Amino acid sequence: MVTRFTLDPWMPPVPAKVGVPAITLTQLLSLAADRFTAQYSTINSPSFADLPTTLGLNATTNVVSVIAPVTTPLNTTKWKVTVTPSTGAFVGSFELMDAGKKRLVPFAGIMRQPSSVDTSGLIGDGNFLLPSLLPAPNNEILSGEIGFER
Repeated sequence: MVTRFTLDPWMPPVPAKVGVPAITLTQLLSLAADRFTAQYSTINSPSFADLPTTLGLNATTNVVSVIAPVTTPLNTTKWKVTVTPSTGAFVGSFELMDAGKKRLVPFAGIMRQPSSVDTSGLIGDGNFLLPSLLPAPNNEILSGEIGFER
């Protein structure tokens, strides 16, 4: 069996210098209007529909914010993520409410800077850990995928 893969280097953002413009993380990720989408493995949870699908990345601060769906109150899943611009790593969490119990769901992954010939739109991928609602010994933790696309 032959397996092929491509290893893309991570290029950190570059601050502006005299006569040289800054290269921002949003530019390196090829984001249009500083927006991208989040996708998740299907989760058996009534609050799954509250997870955000559209996110914004501030080009100056590299802070990610929830754009949509805008729920009342805003961001009922307590969704948050931190991207480390120098490495492309991200960590975050969201909260699900099931059967009257809050479940904190941590996730982590790596961002990917698309090449000029890449048309897939994939700019990040990671995994989350979904805690069980059941007590021990049936408290199996499930894993799923979280992905970001431009």
